[in-house]
Amino acid sequence: EEWGSALMLARQHGLDTDQIYKARWTSLPASIEGMSDWLSRISDRPWVVVQCLIACATSYETQRHILVYGLKETDTQAKKIQYSISNKPEWSWWVKLRLALLGALDRADTVHEICSGGFSPNMYQTLRQSTILDAAINAAYSGDLFSLKIIFKRHTSCLMPRIFDILDALPETCSISSYETLLPWSNNYVSDRDFHSSKLRQNDWAESEYYLQHIDSAQAHDDEELNRRADVCQAVTDVLQRENVSQRWLQEATEELCLIRQRTHGSQVPSSRDMETWVI
Repeated sequence: EEWGSALMLARQHGLDTDQIYKARWTSLPASIEGMSDWLSRISDRPWVVVQCLIACATSYETQRHILVYGLKETDTQAKKIQYSISNKPEWSWWVKLRLALLGALDRADTVHEICSGGFSPNMYQTLRQSTILDAAINAAYSGDLFSLKIIFKRHTSCLMPRIFDILDALPETCSISSYETLLPWSNNYVSDRDFHSSKLRQNDWAESEYYLQHIDSAQAHDDEELNRRADVCQAVTDVLQRENVSQRWLQEATEELCLIRQRTHGSQVPSSRDMETWVI
């Protein structure tokens, strides 16, 4: 009732209602109803997209729903911008956030599998704020082989170049047989081919070499220009910095981006000599 009165007063006096809708959204747990009743009514669309990225719902279904809503918004906004010679929307803040949302969506799916069809908000938030490599190493340090195997299966292309760093993080008490599927020379090894032959998500238009080149070459002043063009306020920029959406995070945001890097820069699968050295 108080929110309704605040909206009525704002409209009567010709005031911006965005602040009321924003306050309402941030005061409640992330939900599909809140997204429909409050988030959808906010005119500051960069703020909305970032809220979709950082939202941490209590269920997998709600988490995916919110992320997909953000993806639809970035699709609409990015395609309003002039197209490049590659027949894709020009590199923009919206494309950058789309890749971040795709990375978050993949991490939500990973958590869903780790939780055997359930969901853990805390695990998701930790995974979303980490690079995949850091998440894998942390799982190894804690001896959580169940989670590590799923992370590796779903993000093989990202992790393969650093597989021995990950294995080195495992406690010495872990027997080799318990992580045999992670060893590149094992007959039971889970390769990226096994996963990509049955992956759940289709490649997205934003997952391309053209955009990866922009991520790789980005400088601090480039981000400032992207923010200006998308009319992104400082508060939104501050949130992204706190959430660790860094250049490194974006470079490995999704498996497809990692595969593109391997195709363009050569495979980074450990050599036979690397394997022999690690075994010794």
